[in-house]
Amino acid sequence: MTGAFVVFKTHASASVGLGHLHRCFALGSALAAAGAGVELWVESGVAAARARRAGFAAREAEPGELPAGGRADVIVLDGYHYDAALVMEARRRGRIVVAMEDWPPRRLPAHVVLNSGAAPGDAFERGAPDTEHLLGPQYALLAAELATAPARAWTPAITNVLVTLGAAANGRSLADLVRAVRTEAAQAAVDVVLGPFAVPDMRALRDFADLRIHRDPADLFRLMRAADLAVTAAGQTMLQLAACATPTLAVEVHANQTRQLATMAGLGAVIDAGPWEGAVGRTLSAAVRTLRDAEARMRLGTAARQAVDGRGAERVVATLSRRLQGTLAIA
Repeated sequence: MTGAFVVFKTHASASVGLGHLHRCFALGSALAAAGAGVELWVESGVAAARARRAGFAAREAEPGELPAGGRADVIVLDGYHYDAALVMEARRRGRIVVAMEDWPPRRLPAHVVLNSGAAPGDAFERGAPDTEHLLGPQYALLAAELATAPARAWTPAITNVLVTLGAAANGRSLADLVRAVRTEAAQAAVDVVLGPFAVPDMRALRDFADLRIHRDPADLFRLMRAADLAVTAAGQTMLQLAACATPTLAVEVHANQTRQLATMAGLGAVIDAGPWEGAVGRTLSAAVRTLRDAEARMRLGTAARQAVDGRGAERVVATLSRRLQGTLAIA
């Protein structure tokens, strides 16, 4: 990838969270490590500032704005509002176009379509004759430090629990999860992570005097590795926890998480705590009860790490390098 120039188009907000932006960071970092130049085109000043703090060149751009023809070797599109027409226009301007997808899948005419939430055996219709699909959690785009296998000690009892619902969770929803966890793990210390878009009214959490509350922590992976058990939404954070081998109960908060949650649960990598409406009651408490056994937590954490080994970005970079070499051969 040495000398190639890659433009990412994505966004982040209270409604969509940080998952799109963070997986672009992960792939962008892997591409930069392979010698490529990387620039992020985002749709808000907040997203641009986060990208710059992460070390990337970034600019604000309109949703339909693309780099001029010939400027970018690779254009990566990560957003539900980037449709087939925009993908086709990107193909006219870049040598390789990557579309990142979740669920339900769309028939996008990109050169590479990445869907880490799909099951490895899922079949997708190609959007173009040369479309290549990269499917399954082995392609999860995570920070490079998560490629190192964690050292895990499986304590006899649950002593530390991590609870988070993503970038925009509110205090009441988090309190409902903490209450359900405490029903079965009353003595556990609980770390609650609030994302940058979380609403400021945290009064609902004040019922729990001993909570350790972290807002947009820089050391999130340390908290993940320290947890005996985690409760989270079934998005990007669930995949990060899997790479940390953290036994995880995952809640479906948005419909686009349905397939990813089913895939990970099918691999024995997480426990599906159900949709948000039902997870705050008996379902979640019962799931915590099953994981009071250390061997059950060890099996779950081990399967999670096997499913998500933190090397997804490396695999995608290898694919893009191969595809770019193919375009040079044709030229």
